Amino acid sequence: MKLKDKLRKRRKWLEIKQSELAERAGVDQTTISNYELGKTRVDAEALAKIAIALGVSTDWLLGLSEDVEWETN
Repeated sequence: MKLKDKLRKRRKWLEIKQSELAERAGVDQTTISNYELGKTRVDAEALAKIAIALGVSTDWLLGLSEDVEWETN
């Protein structure tokens, strides 16, 4: 699964809007939208902030680690 898909999947699982994720991560809502659409690449600083806001690791978002438990529930 691609980063854009993981972002959207986790955000929807948490039942939060793009604007809420953006606020939690300290980025613009348009930034979240562009990341989820795959229009722009995520820079390292934003990736770290988004991962914290979503409660997942950057490795998971990048597909470098196994799926997390919540995905199977």
